[in-house]
Amino acid sequence: MATLGRGDVLVVVRIDRLARSLSHLLEVIETLEAKGAHFRSLGDPIDTTSAQGKFTLQILGATAVFERALIRERTLAVLATARKKAASAAIRGCGTATQRRSPRCAGHATAATSAS
Repeated sequence: MATLGRGDVLVVVRIDRLARSLSHLLEVIETLEAKGAHFRSLGDPIDTTSAQGKFTLQILGATAVFERALIRERTLAVLATARKKAASAAIRGCGTATQRRSPRCAGHATAATSAS
């Protein structure tokens, strides 16, 4: 970014590859405009020289932040479920193959037995 000047174009594959938050994205675009440089995204047809293009950029940037937050929430939920299942299997003492064959563990699905 420091080497960009008037007439240069910053090209990215997708908007979400440029910035991690909407505020950072807008800061980058403002910096480019101050230097006289332009912005192009290969994956999103955006022209930041018009008011409509700037609005579209903000909407797409906010959408990218929203998608990233959803992915994070789903990932954390899956990890929490996996930890809970592992903890309950460990408490029951049904974690090893020998323990799973014991009558006490019969009928309890663990990660190892439910996958087979």
